[in-house]
Amino acid sequence: MFDRQSLRDRIHTAVSRTLAAHPPAAGQLYSITLALPEIHFRGLPQLRDCQSYWYWRQPEKEEYLFGAGEALRIDASGSTPIQHLAEAFQQLQARWRCLDPDHTAIPPAAFSGFAFVPQRPMISPWKGLPNAAIFLPEILIQQRNNRCSLCFSHDIASESRTELLVERWLALFDQLLQALDRKSGPPGQRTRLTRTRQQPDPQTWHALVQQAKESIRNSDLEKVVLTRQIRVEAQRRLDPGRLMATLDCLYPSSRHLAFRIGEHSFVAATPERLLACQGSQINCDAIGGTSRRSADEREDKILGESLLNNPKALHEHALVVDTIQHALTPICSRFEPSSGPQLLPLRGLQHLHTEIQGSLKPDTSLLQAAARLHPTGAVNGVPTAVASQWLAQHEALERGWYTGAAGWINAEGDGELAVLLRCALLDGSQAHLYAGAGITAGSDPDAEFDETELKLAAMLEALENA
Repeated sequence: MFDRQSLRDRIHTAVSRTLAAHPPAAGQLYSITLALPEIHFRGLPQLRDCQSYWYWRQPEKEEYLFGAGEALRIDASGSTPIQHLAEAFQQLQARWRCLDPDHTAIPPAAFSGFAFVPQRPMISPWKGLPNAAIFLPEILIQQRNNRCSLCFSHDIASESRTELLVERWLALFDQLLQALDRKSGPPGQRTRLTRTRQQPDPQTWHALVQQAKESIRNSDLEKVVLTRQIRVEAQRRLDPGRLMATLDCLYPSSRHLAFRIGEHSFVAATPERLLACQGSQINCDAIGGTSRRSADEREDKILGESLLNNPKALHEHALVVDTIQHALTPICSRFEPSSGPQLLPLRGLQHLHTEIQGSLKPDTSLLQAAARLHPTGAVNGVPTAVASQWLAQHEALERGWYTGAAGWINAEGDGELAVLLRCALLDGSQAHLYAGAGITAGSDPDAEFDETELKLAAMLEALENA
């Protein structure tokens, strides 16, 4: 435990001294990072009356980022929104003054994300969310390798009174300390979830898969990823903190993300990176091909071996690898996949997985690479343009941010974006869930429907404890 007042006094003194020694100037994006050894971050803080927060966690790596408030927000739409974000972030970096008086060597970070088709308007239930955006939080906690840091940020529009800035930051810090002490209450018992809507229904799904297979036989289309949406009603208001804590236990190897923007709360526990960048190094996940798992060790091994030798799954996976390699070729001086797909075991299901590594050419940023990679064959289809056009004509539901991407990017340009899978959009006691399946020439409509049910089960199990 720590003495809250002593910690607050230390932070107040450090911030005041830094501002006095390095006064902010108009036009600067100003960040101060401080060591925070007193805090050990474990879950999503329960901030009351907070209209904007972002949370990222990788439980197995003990990596956490939590940001609240908006020091800066850049929204993008139009014909090339992700490229617009890339250009905006470069301009942001040019005026970002990062101070590190405690020598933490932890750069400040922003959060970024975008919808599956960020060129399209956000309609219900996604209405009110941006198409694509960068968020720099006013207050940010980062924890890596058991080292915790605190960062305050502000966009200096004009000459600011530093005493008012200190007062604002300390008020946010007080709220955060209170939130860290405030644990999500135990659920008591599981809530029953009632399905109130599904789109498309099983009959329509069957017809849509057959229509996709017909297009694959008669056109350049090789694969297209179809999506199902369900809406569920719980017996109580769904709590994002309890939900994230449950996901930590069920899916420790996944990347966990939660954000709140206005009235929207979104959570995801995804196994798939779009990309991670550190310096010139880029790493991407190719995931395609799915099967269930078994509690029986012998049967589980048989299921895994069957997936590794399944022609349909191997073909689907190879198409995903090819689309990523094709997207990376113009921007990488080299890249290489690992040798053959490996099994990626998760709770209840497993995937074929290939990690692709490369070296980015000079002056290629994370967001520029994301603009080339998204959407991959794992969430869209192959060839990319043909699959996108087919989905625009035939997929009736609105995916919103499902199968988009989100994550973090720091002031040095390093960061990670995850594909938004195994996710839920929360609305009081209701939740909207999404799952997809890759359709190829060898697809069976019933088997593909069962695959989406397997994927939906991941979030449904967690929601019962939220």
